[in-house]
Amino acid sequence: MAQPKYEGYCECTPTKLIREKFGDVNVFAQNAKSLLTKATGFIGDYDFTLNPYRGCQYGCSYCYAAAFTPNAQMRQDWGKWVIFKENAAEILAKELKKWYEKNPKIPPSIYMSSVTDPYQPLESKHQLTRRLLDVMLDVSIDGYPTPTLVIQTRSPIITRDIDYLQRFKRLRINMSIPTGSELVRKDFEPRSPSIKARLNAITKIKQSIDYFKGFLPKISITITPLLPTLATDEAAFIDKIAIADRVVIQAFHPSQSCSLMASTRQEAEEIKQKYAWWWMRN
Repeated sequence: MAQPKYEGYCECTPTKLIREKFGDVNVFAQNAKSLLTKATGFIGDYDFTLNPYRGCQYGCSYCYAAAFTPNAQMRQDWGKWVIFKENAAEILAKELKKWYEKNPKIPPSIYMSSVTDPYQPLESKHQLTRRLLDVMLDVSIDGYPTPTLVIQTRSPIITRDIDYLQRFKRLRINMSIPTGSELVRKDFEPRSPSIKARLNAITKIKQSIDYFKGFLPKISITITPLLPTLATDEAAFIDKIAIADRVVIQAFHPSQSCSLMASTRQEAEEIKQKYAWWWMRN
């Protein structure tokens, strides 16, 4: 089957037109054939990954997910386009039904998301992730256990869904905060939320859930990849991330010249040179 041709990213007649503009981002809509993908690699302990969107508005310079784009031009424009999967909720409902028919007492473990941010700015309008949470919670109506869920994000928008999040018995929220210095964040991920906004979001989640009405999720701070934190910010950052019950630290992915392989982008490699002194010291 021929691959979709996206408007602005092909020389021929496009098969996928720009549905809307969200800031400077081109937004395409597309129906998904499947939503739950078998988890592999460093998240292979989970049953599935789930990505409501393809592409990410945050467009972080180091993001390995850019390698999995439809074509080289879209890879170059990482952060300037997003594809949202219009039928995601319907597909997830069907796939979960199929899982529970085979495993009625075993909840699937789902990692959301591996190559996008489920709470990127577009989510505030389309509420795709919220609809997926609704589908996962609905399985309890039929007597099935709610999926075990990990949400990976860097977005304060997640606080909008506290009413849903507290209904998951097995939930971990991974908040990505690769650096404790705003100057460094602005160099490597200028389109992403501030460090303060992310920490405030975690605090709000922990303070807003009533122990008598819901379940408090486990909280991780993921320093992935490990970016420099300037000496003037280091002590305060260490103190603030103590709010989490786990801190995950991971180095950059190796740089690869080929696509379809997790890889640190050249853009980040160039920015790293500015902070070469930090990596040498540490």
